[in-house]
Amino acid sequence: MTATTPLRVLVVHNRYRERGGEDAVVDDEQRLLAMRGHVVFRHERHNDEIALQPAWRTAAESVWSRRSLQELRALVDSARPDVIHVHNTWALLSPSVLWAAEGHAIGVVATLHNHRLACLEGTFQRDGAVCRACLGQVPWRGVVAGCYRGSRVQSAVLAASIVVHRRLGSWTQPVHRCLVLNEGARATFEAIGLPRERLRVRPNFAWPVPEAAVPLPRHGGVYVGRLSPEKGAGVMAEVLALRPDLPLTVLGDGPHRATLAAAGATCLGALAPAEVPAHLLKAAWCVIPSVTLEQFPRVLAEAYAAGLPVIASRLGPLAEWVRDGETGLLVEPGQPQALADAMAWAEAHPHEMAAMGAAARRLHAEHLGPDAAARSLEAVYREAIDEARGGSP
Repeated sequence: MTATTPLRVLVVHNRYRERGGEDAVVDDEQRLLAMRGHVVFRHERHNDEIALQPAWRTAAESVWSRRSLQELRALVDSARPDVIHVHNTWALLSPSVLWAAEGHAIGVVATLHNHRLACLEGTFQRDGAVCRACLGQVPWRGVVAGCYRGSRVQSAVLAASIVVHRRLGSWTQPVHRCLVLNEGARATFEAIGLPRERLRVRPNFAWPVPEAAVPLPRHGGVYVGRLSPEKGAGVMAEVLALRPDLPLTVLGDGPHRATLAAAGATCLGALAPAEVPAHLLKAAWCVIPSVTLEQFPRVLAEAYAAGLPVIASRLGPLAEWVRDGETGLLVEPGQPQALADAMAWAEAHPHEMAAMGAAARRLHAEHLGPDAAARSLEAVYREAIDEARGGSP
């Protein structure tokens, strides 16, 4: 797996205190770029630093980090990248790093992994209901409600960062391409002023999962992810209360773990990424019961890579990528009875689910595997580089 013309790529990312999907995506993309023969440089900060400095400094850096910008500019001078790819900037990098290539003919690409530029909470929900009060507006309502981590102070810092960089044009002037993970996200970011011609839809990918030499007998369902309300963990607990006979293995941790275990789920906790595929190959179906708008759950691509059909909420990218009756089943979000009926149907129709799993594996190979991911990423990089060197958007 090699590219025709290697690029020098500088990857910029602010890591989270608890490793999550965004961190995993960044690591996978760096590995993919290296496999394609590109030269990869990294500039990272870690939110563990927050505990080691005064709160006022973290707040100031969240709005504009002079340190991060200076460090990145020095790396630009020494590494001489063709393209800078910025991922998460919250909280210590700040969007100031988007200006690091100013004065250089270097392409700048940013991946918008969440909706935080348009919603402080990032999910367009408040108190369990859909909320778009801050979309396209100064997010003062989110500050009053304390939408970010339940804190008005932290919400105010995040809102200040959003407003400052909107007015500076940090997400438009220095950035040549913005990557979003689904069509709905493209519409959202266009609504807050990001130029449509610079937005590109590119979903997360997953590595192939080889089929066992002797196919394993598949049985029951599997859930992979954080056991929190927005992920639909509470809905799954209600499903098991309705249908305690449904076999469900849960890989993950979170506030609903005890509730799910009490309801009869087999809860194995958070496993290392390398341990997950074995459980996907043993299950007959995967359930993704999210009740809030996500960008692109990686487990969807991982399930398809393992030939596993998905039972998912008819919501956002899940509705885009789960082809009802072909690669899985769709149900209305937050409806325990509908989800229970779908899971029971899956258990009662193993041959149909196996056929959907085969179709899911084919879809992964064509659209959600490393080859497709590499081609799309390289195409975006070259667009950004061409524009930075004098081409048109």
